[in-house]
Amino acid sequence: MINQTESDAWFGFMSHKARISPPDSANKFDRLQLPDIRTAPHRPIAPFGARERTVGAPQALFATNTVRKKIRRGRTAPIGDWLDMIDYFGCDDNSVDYAFSKYVSLRLLGFHTSRLRLVWLVDEDGNHHAVATVFLKMQTFILDNRCDIIRTDDDFKDMVPFFSLNGACFYIHWNPNSSNSADAALCCIEKRLCKNQMLRH
Repeated sequence: MINQTESDAWFGFMSHKARISPPDSANKFDRLQLPDIRTAPHRPIAPFGARERTVGAPQALFATNTVRKKIRRGRTAPIGDWLDMIDYFGCDDNSVDYAFSKYVSLRLLGFHTSRLRLVWLVDEDGNHHAVATVFLKMQTFILDNRCDIIRTDDDFKDMVPFFSLNGACFYIHWNPNSSNSADAALCCIEKRLCKNQMLRH
């Protein structure tokens, strides 16, 4: 088990505001008894209770010509090359920048790629929002720029993910209770891309 000092340090880093953490949230995080963060989880669960389908590897889907040549030679694409596509999925609330910074920071701290994701959500009004997720002890923890405490995906009942990614995979998601299946996710991705393309020109 991590000690209280380590718990406070982790919570301060991962939460939105690096101040004194709420006792209940710090204790909840402390009880995790963190596994080896440098290894892939045995059985990762799709976040937010959604269905998911793997589309492919981001470095292949969003690579530049230079990166494609490296992939053909069997090399791993640099993180900056395939994450350039983040610009095309920006949200109006600047949540992508926050989630992206948490994702990169945790990767640099040694978290395995499969434990982390950038996830794009849509609410009932059609608003898009991005978060970073951390999969630990069979739970998905959420790093969200709208909240200064760490929550789990169980707290996001009013939002549905439509796609997510990490260094290994690009996923599309949909509500298992919806008849639209993956079509709804593809529609959200298309709208996000079209809107940001218009803003860039």
